[in-house]
Amino acid sequence: MPKNPSLPFTDEGKKIPFTMDEVVINQATDDQPVLVGTGSQGPLSLDHIPTHFGFEHGKLTDGHQFYSGVGKKKFYEQELYHVQLTDNRDGEQIGWTLTAQLSDHFTAKEEAFDKLRGATIHMSKPEMRNSLNLEPQKVDTSNYSAYEAELLPNVSATIAETTGKEVLRGKGVSTLVWRTEDVKIGVPGGIGQAREYNTTIIWTLTAKSEK
Repeated sequence: MPKNPSLPFTDEGKKIPFTMDEVVINQATDDQPVLVGTGSQGPLSLDHIPTHFGFEHGKLTDGHQFYSGVGKKKFYEQELYHVQLTDNRDGEQIGWTLTAQLSDHFTAKEEAFDKLRGATIHMSKPEMRNSLNLEPQKVDTSNYSAYEAELLPNVSATIAETTGKEVLRGKGVSTLVWRTEDVKIGVPGGIGQAREYNTTIIWTLTAKSEK
């Protein structure tokens, strides 16, 4: 579970596996939700990233319109967004960094030249947890540094990284958790129309050279 990475993800007591099947994902509903995996392989893997960031409930601040995150129940994201990663590398290989960036400006679904230039995704500092801790359900501030981040096109922002001197820091399963409403989009005033805009978030997990 996102708030206890030592346990599997469950729904009413039933273990929910990750799926990468596009047919299953496209057929997901609120009554039959799915947990989308990345399919990442290897001893250092990014297992799950937020499937869909949606935004509504706009508020004007300092000339920008800010819209709060609204998650989809069909992806188990109605309350929380989370990232899960696994580090099963040899003991001497320690440490990792997770970054994110937008692949491009938000672009209108119907018109490729209509872009929300200057729009950014604001992410609060995530809660970090680890499966190997004595109390894996508790937020871990000793072995990680987590950051508030602003996601821009083609500019890498650090979301979290391992820190400290603990031998097993970042090993096993780690989760990063945000409340859905703590992920927002900021749009400069005077741009955009009443239409759907989309972009892609690129998440990157990189090994660090720690000892």
